[in-house]
Amino acid sequence: MNQTARPFIIKLLFVSIIIELICFGFYFFKPDFFSFYLIIQPIYFFISIVFFHLSLLKTVEKRAQLFVSRYMMLTGIKLFLNLGVLLALVFILKEKLVWVVLGFLINYIIYTVFEIKELLRIFSKNN
Repeated sequence: MNQTARPFIIKLLFVSIIIELICFGFYFFKPDFFSFYLIIQPIYFFISIVFFHLSLLKTVEKRAQLFVSRYMMLTGIKLFLNLGVLLALVFILKEKLVWVVLGFLINYIIYTVFEIKELLRIFSKNN
């Protein structure tokens, strides 16, 4: 793991722990409204963003010219993967559908904003 990835992963882990604590709170104080899948969603986003970020850093280390095309490709793959996971959750959890989709959307927005903010910070330092 290089010097750029370690701080990113530590910050992402911190954000994920905070989101997990919030999700645990919602689930344990109102289990009739919230699904257990709400607790699993931050773990999914953490793993997918770490993989995405490490792939981008490897690309920049090898050939920086490929960054934009690799970023677009990985973003498209991640978008379709997220859509697939969301559709699977919709078909599995029909009784708590609104809360699962709302939780997924909130997690997606939080993690995407974090990821873009960190990528801009990392790559603005390099230029």
